[in-house]
Amino acid sequence: MRIPLIPVLLLGLLACTGHRGNSASAPVYDALQISPSQTTVKVSSTQQFQIIGLAPQPVENYNWTTDQGTITPQGLYTAPSSPGSARVTATSKTTSSEIHIASITVAP
Repeated sequence: MRIPLIPVLLLGLLACTGHRGNSASAPVYDALQISPSQTTVKVSSTQQFQIIGLAPQPVENYNWTTDQGTITPQGLYTAPSSPGSARVTATSKTTSSEIHIASITVAP
């Protein structure tokens, strides 16, 4: 009896790639970054920040701080009333070594 070669090759390929069907595990996102990482915001205006990878991350997973202006726990930045520069920092609540920084130019 002769076994067709194509199905045998496909089975071998699936075995080599580690295919295990549907996986219930959560996806892992690499290379997370703050977005936008650099921006210009007019005085007293707002800018929404988020953490992105392959998909946006919940902003609630981060502590948001700024050295000029204000920022909400949801990542909504409000520029100060005078021009200059500012920095927004997002620090992971679960991994304190995960820190993301954005540079802001506050324009008149």
